Amino acid sequence: MKSTKKFISVVLAVMMLMTCVSVSFTVNAAGTLSSYYATNPDGKTGVQKTITIDGDASDWSEDMLIAQGAAWDVANHWKGGHENCVLDTTALFATWDNNNLYLGWQMVNTTDTWSREGDGPLSDGGRVLDVPLIVALSVDPSSTSMSNKIAGGNAIWSNNGTPGVTFDTHVDHLLYMSGKAGLGEPALFKAINASGDTDYTQGSGCFGFSQNGIQYKMAETNICSKIMGLDYSEDPADVYSEDARWVDYKTFKGSQGTHNTKYDSFYEIKIPLSVLGIDANYIQTNGIGAMVVATRGESGLDCIPFDDTMLDNATGDYGNDPSTSHEKDDQDVITVPFARIGKSGGVVPTTPATTAPVTTAPVTTAPVTTAPVTTTPVPAQPATKEPVSETLTVNAKSNLFTTKTVELAENAETVTVRYDLKSAMDLVNGQWKVTYDTSKLNLTTTSASIMPNISDDVVRANNGTVKGNFTNVQDLYDFSTTKPFIELTFDVIGTGNTDVTLDVQELSVGYLSGSSLNYANAVANSAKVDLSAVSGFTSSAISGQAVISNEVAPTTPVTDDLKVNVTSNFFPTASKTYSANDKEVTVSFMLSSSMDLINTEWALTYDTSKLSFDKSTVSGLMPNASGAIVKESTTGTIKGNFTNLSLVDFKDEKAFVTVTFDVIGSGTANVDMFVDFLGVAYIDSNSEAVEDYIVNYGEVNDVTGTPGFENEVYTVKTVFSESTSILGDVNGDRIINVKDATLIQKILAKVETPTQDMRERADVNKDGTLNINDASLIQKYVAEIVTGF
Repeated sequence: MKSTKKFISVVLAVMMLMTCVSVSFTVNAAGTLSSYYATNPDGKTGVQKTITIDGDASDWSEDMLIAQGAAWDVANHWKGGHENCVLDTTALFATWDNNNLYLGWQMVNTTDTWSREGDGPLSDGGRVLDVPLIVALSVDPSSTSMSNKIAGGNAIWSNNGTPGVTFDTHVDHLLYMSGKAGLGEPALFKAINASGDTDYTQGSGCFGFSQNGIQYKMAETNICSKIMGLDYSEDPADVYSEDARWVDYKTFKGSQGTHNTKYDSFYEIKIPLSVLGIDANYIQTNGIGAMVVATRGESGLDCIPFDDTMLDNATGDYGNDPSTSHEKDDQDVITVPFARIGKSGGVVPTTPATTAPVTTAPVTTAPVTTAPVTTTPVPAQPATKEPVSETLTVNAKSNLFTTKTVELAENAETVTVRYDLKSAMDLVNGQWKVTYDTSKLNLTTTSASIMPNISDDVVRANNGTVKGNFTNVQDLYDFSTTKPFIELTFDVIGTGNTDVTLDVQELSVGYLSGSSLNYANAVANSAKVDLSAVSGFTSSAISGQAVISNEVAPTTPVTDDLKVNVTSNFFPTASKTYSANDKEVTVSFMLSSSMDLINTEWALTYDTSKLSFDKSTVSGLMPNASGAIVKESTTGTIKGNFTNLSLVDFKDEKAFVTVTFDVIGSGTANVDMFVDFLGVAYIDSNSEAVEDYIVNYGEVNDVTGTPGFENEVYTVKTVFSESTSILGDVNGDRIINVKDATLIQKILAKVETPTQDMRERADVNKDGTLNINDASLIQKYVAEIVTGF
């Protein structure tokens, strides 16, 4: 590569807070796991086949399955959901030939169904990072079982004397490798003494992969026809419950869409049988056992076959980061049988155990079932929400904020509960939970809008519970003046008395000293911490109050015109005046270039008093740049970058950046697009990218004097687009069809949470209420029974 600059978006540089179908059962001491878990399902013990270790999973298939797990059943589902490097094992496969044993294991990252690209669990491309993965084998049950320790010292690949993972199940070979294939010095370990210890001496206890013909690779894919897993859970005991919210992530659609298997990782490894001291006949005659353990911190986070020791401390605090799970530093003792390869060994359970389930009551919410799309007109029914004939008293409670109680006006249809926060020091990160009574209130606020002054947040809402967390160690959050911290709007669907309760579980404050971050927990384990005696934090007072309004969040209509002025260091200036009836402003920065683009970095600022940006749309701001990373780390400033060494074609004029704002004020609003870097490039005879910069450190350059760039010609435009909202187009795909009617039914059934714009497009009879009559009218329109709305 010649003089290539790479721009890396650091999402979480430091973490501060916080499937294949089977029919048999896996059993452990706590109870019977759900039927979605299985060891050697249907008696499968692998097949005889040669596998090429090349990072291509196409030669693996489901008939090779020897163990089945579930998705999103790992500790950070219940604590530390903001963390990167999701370690979620879901399936184990095995084959062998005359010379080698081959294992494949599927890992998934299904958080893309609720998290945005680049945030928390989807940072670092959503990939498994440089953490230890362990393949554990039991080849000879009569041999000494390993301790997972170095003789006279620490655990393997650790500075801790006590291993975070040990085995009651027999194990005589441990293969350690990095989750990022190619890093470190992976090795196979064997016992060297009667205690089962090993050492780092090559040929004694340690057998390096490269020296012994062991190979492993990773492919970004998923080979399973189904990915069964937990959609939403309040209790790790849900792994024992058939009534938990199990979904197939191959088809399930969450708040951010359906799962993209580009975030999944399939690992394959070849182990010469000579290294194990056996031949193919031994596998067929005696069989061997296998397990894969994924580790982080000082302990295991998941394993396949699944052992519930991976969840026994899921909701506890990790010692180095109380916002994340104690599973990262607890002691995990594996007790379940390994999956058998070759001969079964008589350990395949075929019937569920009769052991009583754990005493913690499982969540019994029925799985979400989406009605199939049908063209049959929906029978006319009355509106689903009758007027409230009596009053509802709402109590906004919190462990951190002062309580507020308001009796709503009679027949009030909506109520907004807001928790305002003021902090003398900037916020670094936090974690919280809100609970409310679904028989009295129906949440209508979208997850992306619940924390209006916090970026890099992850918010999930489900059946009376809303959970959120956030972390940003570079751009701290300024709450020196009172601002809304959490804001929720509900439809009123009941009367009497009801509570909305906010539990702030973790909240840290801090400051930057140069590039170093200093922080402390102002709230830990739901209790306020006195920092007045802590050096650097003596003036760290936090205060707040709950506010209740029986109106939807302020939506003062724009009564005067709004003039939008767009400036830029690279694109032309432009202005447009919008009338009081206009609700949106869309600005597109258009670009054409005779040479391909290789990378860019830019920042867009806008007037937050006149314009509002829906940060849930941030990923679509660079529609023509593959791999772009766009974030609004600070309200009012959107930043974006991309680097594509395969180059991006902009020969035809395309949108470089397109952004849409809601109009919330009148007068004059300024929008500025500042391009820091914009590189163009070509591929030379050595297949390397040669680049130069049209914009370099904010300065626009003439590159035509650079050899190879003499013919570069580009054009730039700034254009305003009219936002056209089509009545009846509920899903926004510019087509009115039965899908829009079905979406209204989902909204009414509370399966989907609509935006305000969706509600407006869905109200086709314009009566101010979204109900089943709107769905019926759309179906009549599709059937050409009516001609328009």
